[in-house]
Amino acid sequence: MTEPITSKFAWIYITETVIFSLFVFISAIKYATTITKNFDVYNWGQIASASIYLVILFLVYFYVIIRNMVQITAAPEGLVLRYLITGKRIIIDYADITHVGNYRTNANFDNALIPSGLKLVIELTTGETLCFTDRQYTNYGELKDMIRRYRFHLN
Repeated sequence: MTEPITSKFAWIYITETVIFSLFVFISAIKYATTITKNFDVYNWGQIASASIYLVILFLVYFYVIIRNMVQITAAPEGLVLRYLITGKRIIIDYADITHVGNYRTNANFDNALIPSGLKLVIELTTGETLCFTDRQYTNYGELKDMIRRYRFHLN
């Protein structure tokens, strides 16, 4: 076949991620300072609940970031996922892919922050799905075509 294709992050996706990170960080700090400023006397129950809230917020946020910062390589041996934050590497055999669907996403009032575009959904035999959009990777089309070529043995 041909050479493997590795995803290339789009600058807009990285920029949005950084801006969102700063927004979450500033919001969390603002929330923490507002709660602690309003104490006449230190109420350890409120301080503990605010601290737990912030920790949960950060854990959820970092989980989302870790799950989305993935470099995908369509190689002859399989679909290689490399998580950039953790360095974890997973190889998915093409035989484990049951369906590859390309869908158009439309911006609507429910998802006003997400513009319309293309979304590739890869369903696995385990029931899991792998999704990525054309806003994440500049070479979305090449990556999509190569995954289909390898999966369905196209020339």
